[in-house]
Order: sequence, then C-alpha cells, then structure tokens
Amino acid sequence: MEQKHGGDIYRNRIDYDFSVNVNPLGMPDAVKNAAKQAIDRSSHYPDLQAEELRERMAEFFSLDRKQILVTNGAAEGIYLFFQALRPGNVLLVSPCFSEYEAAAAAAGAQCRFYSLKESCDYELDEEFCGYLTEDLDVVFLGNPNNPTGRKIPDPLLKKIRELCRDRDIYLCVDECFLPFTETAGSLIREISEDQKLLIFGAFTKIYAMAGLRLGYLISGNQELLKKIRQCIPPWNTSIPAQRAGIAALEELEYIERTKRMVKTEREYLMKEMRNGLARQVYPSDANFILFRAEENLYHEMIKHKLLIRSCANYRGLTPEHFRIAVRTPKENREFIKIWRRIIWQKH
Repeated sequence: MEQKHGGDIYRNRIDYDFSVNVNPLGMPDAVKNAAKQAIDRSSHYPDLQAEELRERMAEFFSLDRKQILVTNGAAEGIYLFFQALRPGNVLLVSPCFSEYEAAAAAAGAQCRFYSLKESCDYELDEEFCGYLTEDLDVVFLGNPNNPTGRKIPDPLLKKIRELCRDRDIYLCVDECFLPFTETAGSLIREISEDQKLLIFGAFTKIYAMAGLRLGYLISGNQELLKKIRQCIPPWNTSIPAQRAGIAALEELEYIERTKRMVKTEREYLMKEMRNGLARQVYPSDANFILFRAEENLYHEMIKHKLLIRSCANYRGLTPEHFRIAVRTPKENREFIKIWRRIIWQKH
C-alpha cells in the first residue's frame, strides 16, 4: 500500500496535489479572515458546545440545533458514533472510505461488505437491498461514495432508508462530497421523522478547511446523541475552526461557483484521460475521478512533483486503480501535460 490517505505533502516534494478532494477554489477569503481574527481570542478555551456555530447551522439546514453535533472533522464523528453505539453487525460497500471499517472495528463490530460492480461503473444498485437483513445494526454509505465518486440514485436511497427504518437498522450517510454535485439528494430533511437516520458532513472539503478540522453529525435521535456526547473529548473544535465555520455558511455564491467549475473541469479531465492516457475512467458525480492506469503511475507522477491517490489499499480495488481530485483549470492542464510527457518518455 502506498498510503492510507491522500495529502502526504510532508514526505514528498510536491508542486501539485491531486490526492485530496478539497475545493479547488481554496478557502474563501472571509473564512480565512474569520479564522485569523479568531487567533486573537485563542488564549481562551473554545465554546464546549459550539453554540453559535450550531445555531447558524440550524438556520442553514432548517433544523433544531439540538439535532447537531460539531466534530473535529467528519472522521471524528464517525468514530464517536461507533464508540457510543457499539454495534454488532455493520454493512459497508466495497470500495468505500476506509475509516468506516476502521471505526467499526475499533468499536468491536463485525463488518460485512457489498461489492460494487465494476460492470455498473461502481454505482450502487437494487441488489444491495437484499443485503439489508434484520440482524444488521448499522448500514454506512457515502453519498457520493469515496473513492468511486458515484451518487446513490435518489429512488434507491429512499428505498434503503425505508427498509432500514422498518428493520430497525441505523442508516448512516456520509454527505461530505454532496455539496460538489449538481443535483440534490441530501437526507437531512428526513432527520426529524426518522430516529434511525444519521447524516455526517464536513466543512473540510467544500470550504477547503482540511487543516482547520470541522465536521458535524446530525440526528433526530436525542437518546443516541446523548450517548455520543459522552464520548466527545472536551474542546474538540478550536475557536478558529468554529469562527471559520460560521463565516463559511454565508458563502452561497462560492458554492455555486464551485459546482460550475467542478462540472466543467471534471468533464475536461475525463475526456483527456480517455484519449490515450488511462486504461479505464469511471463516471463520477463528485469532485474526484477514479481510473485505472499502469501500476507505476503514482511513482512516475511523484518524480514530476505531482501527487495522486493510489487506491491499492481500498478493499475491492487494485494497484492499477488511482483517484485524482478535480483542481483548477491551470492545474488540470498541467496534470494532463505531465501525464502525456510520462507516456512520451517511455516510448
């Protein structure tokens, strides 16, 4: 395995990082300024309850703030959920974000896997519903899924939610990459009426705040949220992170610009990659693309100071699978140029 996650710019000399799926527009200026100004207040402890941020999020999502927990990135929320619930049996898809399995295993759960089909371009299909057996405690899904970039079709997601509710299974949906997609599909509106539904999200990706670490967990199940709160370490989010989150919620035009740019640049990259570069390029609804290429591509790109994500350590994928983020037009054209140069040098 090359790496567990992308973004290892600390052990590589990198000019272009395509290995992490953060917003190519970068952190909005207002968000950056809010974080900087919050440094002056950081001799104080942060608000344990992140009350102002939760109040703003409640307005943004049309929820009650009691339904929102603020976490140190979405990953912390995932681990907190499993530690609080301690489920027996968990169903995941393969491939998926590795921390779902790691968090479940750390809490003593047994994981089962539904293999996404390459023949279906890794899109979740109706067959998955047959795996929703009554002995399950938790189903954990990414929408869109990482690393495949595929959204769950809305009718299928609705069916899965109803089956989980009827069979007393917790349905956890990671929506971290949903803000990058052109169409709706969030289940947040269903939270109040479904005690078995949890939504995980983050400011990390869509607002390019990876280093600040800010995520959230949303549930209408107050008894479960109480158990999760008991697992949260005190002061889990900093004052700069909380203030940046409050500022980020005002950036509506930035989100629309992001969606337009990601769509345009994703289409450009996929077209170029299919033109003699990659062996296979899979459809994506997100701000990243899964593809197959020669096994040594990761190391060849490193030589050119460009970092991509090897997917060799994803369950169900191979050393020929890689993932790249959609970056700015300039970066994307440099990526294609470097890849073509690598191929030219070999011949």
